[in-house]
Amino acid sequence: MNIYLDNNIVIDIEDGNYTLEKLLSNIGISKSKIFYSSVHITEADEMNAPDKTQKMVKRCRTLTNLTSNNYIHIDTSTHAIHKQVLKPEEIIKRQKYWTNNSTSGAVQKTQLGTVSQEQRIAFRESLGIDPKEINNYTVKEVIEQFEINKDKFENMSLPELIEMATRAKLGRPATTVTKIVATFELLDLIGFWKDIYSTKSDFARAQDSQHCVSASVCDYFISNDKRTRNKSRLVFDIFKINTKVVDSNGVE
Repeated sequence: MNIYLDNNIVIDIEDGNYTLEKLLSNIGISKSKIFYSSVHITEADEMNAPDKTQKMVKRCRTLTNLTSNNYIHIDTSTHAIHKQVLKPEEIIKRQKYWTNNSTSGAVQKTQLGTVSQEQRIAFRESLGIDPKEINNYTVKEVIEQFEINKDKFENMSLPELIEMATRAKLGRPATTVTKIVATFELLDLIGFWKDIYSTKSDFARAQDSQHCVSASVCDYFISNDKRTRNKSRLVFDIFKINTKVVDSNGVE
């Protein structure tokens, strides 16, 4: 089994809240290969602490111990997703080179096109979605909301809307990567397990969607973030991806 761990799981194991063996036992898996991605490095690099260098060394050691350096690489040009064997320290060097020695998170934050909280609320109201009910929707019901309101989206279905939006932004057909990222943003826009609004929420959601992308080529995505789990589960259902989403107790 190929398993992808959300960053919160890596931190929990690093902090000694449970072991990898206990985690796998909870889920009912014995043989497995664990993977990490550059997002784990980006999020670690965002730590603000006087002993950040030591913490980064510790995080790299944790990732190596958990994954045996099994790495999921996303080609930024083609969006092809590859499994490789690469040390976390090498990812840090690459990111520092790419960002001219700034944190990759800082660069990503400047690239995010934000939608104001007021615009989000107005959009949800235009769809007639009750924010108190949306989190109880099934995948089918979420899609039905778009079907009911197709006239507001030039009569496009949800998958068609995602395809059109990413094609318009990138000037090329949507890939699995762009579809997942766009769907995460769209689900937050309609209020489905939306993030608590803050100055950091857009960046955090972008990281969550990238974790989901990496998990899409694995058998399991393990996360203790309920918002990420529910969005990921819906994304995988929409695009017929077989990744199973569970928390650290093995609960779907």
